[in-house]
Amino acid sequence: MNRYIFLVIFLSSVHLAAQEAPEWAMEGALWHYTYLSLPYEVKYLTLEVKGDSLLNDTTCRVLKPRLYGQSGEENTELAPICLRQEGRRIYYWVKNRFTLLYDFDALVGDTIEIIAPITQYEDDSVMYFRVDSVGEVEIDGKTLRSQYLVPIEKGAAGYSVQFSEWNIELIGNSYYMLPINQLYCDSECPISLRCYGDQMISKKVVIPCDTTDFLIATRNANSYGFQHKYFPRSGT
Repeated sequence: MNRYIFLVIFLSSVHLAAQEAPEWAMEGALWHYTYLSLPYEVKYLTLEVKGDSLLNDTTCRVLKPRLYGQSGEENTELAPICLRQEGRRIYYWVKNRFTLLYDFDALVGDTIEIIAPITQYEDDSVMYFRVDSVGEVEIDGKTLRSQYLVPIEKGAAGYSVQFSEWNIELIGNSYYMLPINQLYCDSECPISLRCYGDQMISKKVVIPCDTTDFLIATRNANSYGFQHKYFPRSGT
């Protein structure tokens, strides 16, 4: 029995490894997120790819955030996100260096260390997540890796960082592209993915991409809406 389980896990790993890594943040890619602004106002935030930039002699892809309320786009300065890809690992630019954000080469049981900046002026908070499950999602005929993360207890601050649960290649985390520390955004925060689209795939999650209706936007707000094909967990 143990030999059979090992063989299934091995073949699943080979199957995952055989897939070519997709290009993240291709030109024209667009994300929509529900953005909660208390008291009881729902907005939405978009991330759109806006070309490349050069940071520390390294080329990265720039994602431009925009915030929309009931009156349209708000005049809010939001810092761009810069992503760099190495195979199936994605790094983001924070505090003058690139640091790991996603690792789709990680296997079940692996620990992923992610830097979650609290504020611009404070020390970084290192968060640890365990890969609980790995699998695949098929969208518009394209097969993408997925993984389910659970936080490893590192004190109360660790659980305030919103970045666990589902990650999917090209799309990112089910809450937001970056870790969000809820202790510092009690009044305003992106809370869940709504839609993603690029040149090859398009996916809408439960609610309209651009609604600001409170009842519609908060209904099933954390329903990711994907069908995951799981691979066996080690030791089960």
